Amino acid sequence: MKKISIFLILMLAVVMLAVPVLAAQPAAMTVNASDKTLDRGDTVVITVSTTKVDECVSGGFMLTFDKNVFEFVSGESALSAQGYMAGVSNAAGNVAGYFMNGNKTVEGEIFKITLRVKDTAAYGSYTVSGVPNLKAGGAAVECTVNEVTFTVACRHTFGAFEFVNDSTHKHTCTKCGHEEQGSHVWDNGTITQKPDCEKPGELEKTCSDCKAKTTEPLQATGHAWDNACDTDCNNGCGLTRTTEHTYETAFSSDATGHWYACSICGDKKDFAVHTPGPEATTTSAQLCLDCSFEIAPKLTHLHQMSTEWITDDTYHWHRCQWSNPSCHYTEDKAEHDYDNDCDVDCNTCGYVRLDAPHNYSQEWMGNAEGHWFVCLDCFGQSEVEKHVPGPAATETEPQRCTECNIVIAMPLNHVHEFGSLWYFDENSHWQCCSDMLCFETTDPEPHTWDEGLDMASGGKQYSCTTCGKQMETQGTTPTQPSVPPTTQPTTAPAQQDEPVQEQNGFSWEWIAIAAIILLAIGFILLIIEFIRSHSRNSHGRFSK
Repeated sequence: MKKISIFLILMLAVVMLAVPVLAAQPAAMTVNASDKTLDRGDTVVITVSTTKVDECVSGGFMLTFDKNVFEFVSGESALSAQGYMAGVSNAAGNVAGYFMNGNKTVEGEIFKITLRVKDTAAYGSYTVSGVPNLKAGGAAVECTVNEVTFTVACRHTFGAFEFVNDSTHKHTCTKCGHEEQGSHVWDNGTITQKPDCEKPGELEKTCSDCKAKTTEPLQATGHAWDNACDTDCNNGCGLTRTTEHTYETAFSSDATGHWYACSICGDKKDFAVHTPGPEATTTSAQLCLDCSFEIAPKLTHLHQMSTEWITDDTYHWHRCQWSNPSCHYTEDKAEHDYDNDCDVDCNTCGYVRLDAPHNYSQEWMGNAEGHWFVCLDCFGQSEVEKHVPGPAATETEPQRCTECNIVIAMPLNHVHEFGSLWYFDENSHWQCCSDMLCFETTDPEPHTWDEGLDMASGGKQYSCTTCGKQMETQGTTPTQPSVPPTTQPTTAPAQQDEPVQEQNGFSWEWIAIAAIILLAIGFILLIIEFIRSHSRNSHGRFSK
């Protein structure tokens, strides 16, 4: 029994000594940056965070970076609000954050350090990391740290385009001298010599970027005639010719008379009114004696009006559909009706006319994609034309289209302000920049519907909790979009087999002292037991 007690005391001492060692769990510091692509003169915010460290007494972080590229601007520590003496210092370019005089749990962001890219920095890739130092419970904490790679590159500001040759032009960055070439962007051109029926013309085009000019030939139009019977050239050159009609041998006729028609152009020859034959009877119609056109139907004829419309360029009507096609009785004759001067489809009979040009305004409309004119009659749009970019945007002036004067790119110092006004469609909502000249919008987000209100009709009325759009349904609940977490931890916290218990201020040093005392007592008891086991009497018993 004594041996078992001694063994248990020794094991308890070993466990108590091991607990402080296990308490100092390894930590990980993470370096993040607000931007990883920079230009000379840009500033970047370096954020230093740590995984959870209990009873953290003090710590520091020496930022390592190329001093030929970056220079210190400012720094601050998030631990000042927790009662630590904390801050960020800079001595001869050695930037370090520190905190001390505490004994609390430290986790998350601990430092923010702002660096600036020097104006003399060479373009290229550079890494920023650091050397960590943490102490918890009087012992150093093993700590790892990552690296962040930055790219320092010129954000080109190009000057005006320069002519290179007949197919290309170039422009040069005013900051670093980088050149880029591109093909000429020719406009639709201006006719400098109009072609006629026999002589070719000429079209002059201008590059919208560098203003270079080129010319293209225009083919002669050639003579144009309506048909083989037409005598006057339609192109206005004044040429006339002699033609002959090709008349049919059979009569053509209608209710007014009969004639011989040209099979090519429809010209009428020898028109004459009908010569009525015998009056219509119950058995025979009245016919023209010359062309056999039915002037009057049989007396027993009853009109049966067709439901299909008969049309010409101006009117539509219904006609009798009696089995005798010579009946020309009509009803419901009226002019075609259109919505406006631009509408081509008759609203009553569906007749399609070909001569309905749009009445476009002379004021451009546009958006970020291009510009167009709007018809003043039907509000239809002309074909969208791409913008012709003017001078590049500056700090204070936007870039505008040289054709329509619409802003293509806002000034470089422009900051988008989206305000509180929402725009929406059936599936999503978004916000627009409050500057009327700016086309920038936020990314569309799906609606998030509330629980809905019961309607008298039996359905429900739902409202988006973000933009206020309403939707009515009949017993179907709208699907809520899955919303991803707004932030992601940059480094996963270290896994622990058991949760760390609150110590309520009890120091690990006292546990260690108690363990050492118990270990010493155990060793003394072992020595005594060893001596007694070798001091037996002749009867095999322990001596007293």
